[in-house]
Amino acid sequence: MAKNKQKKLNSISDIHNSWIGWNKATNDIHEKLGRTSNIVGEFAEQLVREYFEKLNDGCTYKLATASKAGYDIEKNGDIKEKIQVKTRRITANTGKNLSDIHSWEFDTLIIVLFKEDGSIKSVRSIPKDKIKIQEKYNVNNEQCDAKKRKNGTAWVISLSDKFLDKTTDLTGDFKNKYPKLFN
Repeated sequence: MAKNKQKKLNSISDIHNSWIGWNKATNDIHEKLGRTSNIVGEFAEQLVREYFEKLNDGCTYKLATASKAGYDIEKNGDIKEKIQVKTRRITANTGKNLSDIHSWEFDTLIIVLFKEDGSIKSVRSIPKDKIKIQEKYNVNNEQCDAKKRKNGTAWVISLSDKFLDKTTDLTGDFKNKYPKLFN
């Protein structure tokens, strides 16, 4: 795909087939994933749940109720854990922020970054206790990873190098289990 170059659209008929194909693919994926219309997020949650299931660690991994504010996956076994999955499809026009975090009920944050073509760019993990959370809005604290939004009900994490350096890179493990999702 061309980066930062927008082709001139002469007529809607130029993209008609792509539009119909995209809608068919979107509907097919949504039907198979179920749950919400956030296909990228739902795909990542299913992927992460399946990845952990394949570890055969004697635990079960269950998707939480769709759009649960605090976490996406529950690990049940000797050690119980709540996993929050955040994702971003990186394109020339997207920022480096993850979607808002509305609750810190999770134990581990898994970040799945997709390339523009849908293949996986990277998968990262970080325990919640390693994330520095800003408690008040508009406090100039560059040490914080999660900045409180002006509305006071959510936080945003920027995918800065400083933040990513604190995470564990799971990309190689995912590539071994799901090579078709990488290019």
